Amino acid sequence: MQPARIPRPEIRLPDRLEDSDRFLDDPITIFEVEKVLPPRLYAALARTFPEAEAFGRRYERGGKLFFNQSHPEFRQFIGRYPAWYALYAWFASAETLAQLKRLVDPFLLHRPEAERRAWVYPAPQGSAATDPGSEATPVRPGFEFSALTAGDSIPPHTDLPKKLLSLMLYFPDPDLPALEACGTSFYRAKPGGETRVDWDPQMMSEAESADFLAGHEPYFRSAFTANKLVGFLKSEVSWHAVPPLDLPPGRARKSINLNIYLR
Repeated sequence: MQPARIPRPEIRLPDRLEDSDRFLDDPITIFEVEKVLPPRLYAALARTFPEAEAFGRRYERGGKLFFNQSHPEFRQFIGRYPAWYALYAWFASAETLAQLKRLVDPFLLHRPEAERRAWVYPAPQGSAATDPGSEATPVRPGFEFSALTAGDSIPPHTDLPKKLLSLMLYFPDPDLPALEACGTSFYRAKPGGETRVDWDPQMMSEAESADFLAGHEPYFRSAFTANKLVGFLKSEVSWHAVPPLDLPPGRARKSINLNIYLR
């Protein structure tokens, strides 16, 4: 799978999460980093982003197209493109994991202590097991290609309980209309109400989404702009969604999701 060796990319991350280009910490931690990738790397990734027809998998609710590192086509795809392999290798490295943990550590107080220890990737299958007395928290990386076409959506949800950190990198086409509508929206209760609390929500149906939206409103929407990283920490109120998209035929909202999960 691995192409010819290429240098580790210089990814632009802040020294402190609060120094991000945009930062919120109420009701959940959200941050944005503009121009996060070197321009030449981003251009190479955008130029080779897989077409919607190549995905082959859709979420049952919302219709999002996706494939990730658990699927054979993922390995085949990044093995063909050095730029994609470089980004995947950067994200799946112990060095990057330690950097991300250091950045988000002050904002993980809502997680149990056992999940806030140093994050480590577990030993590969077939090798010695991780020391059961270790003070580290075993985690795994998630790298997923995502595409939404006309009428697709991502229903409101707070993410899986095992997810610790979500990162989204946007790849808009230069002439894609309705960029604002393509961004990720984050929700809280409308004035006078209480935000729904749900640590393990299921993906909502259209009727359930309508019921949720009747009592909640977006308080932050990330603009769908090129080479921007949007990150947030999962909590029981980390409600986010992408409303149904009005896109021309043959066009798609393209992004990648970089996630850290508990093992």
